[in-house]
Amino acid sequence: MPGTPSSTPSHAYSNIAAHGTAAFAELDSLSAADPQTNKKMGEIARRLVTMRNDLIAARRLGSPCEAELQQINAIISSIFGVEFPSEGLQWQRVCDTREALRRLLDAGFATP
Repeated sequence: MPGTPSSTPSHAYSNIAAHGTAAFAELDSLSAADPQTNKKMGEIARRLVTMRNDLIAARRLGSPCEAELQQINAIISSIFGVEFPSEGLQWQRVCDTREALRRLLDAGFATP
């Protein structure tokens, strides 16, 4: 179940990778012309928050993931700073968020 704390840090990291890869794919597929953009942004935000929750669970189990937790918090702040509705969507912020997530995933969770 998404967002459910895992019993081991490695299980939490596999959840983090799965949610991060899915969020990245959604970010990568966004288009200003897509009428589903707002819905997709909600799903992206949900997955990023789930990643953060799994990182918190991993940290509580002893995993040294403070840097990753700080990075995902910055990514979440960035995506929540995007203005809605999608007509006013700030594409540079979306692109910056996607690239920050790519760097986080490349650093150790998964490769999109």
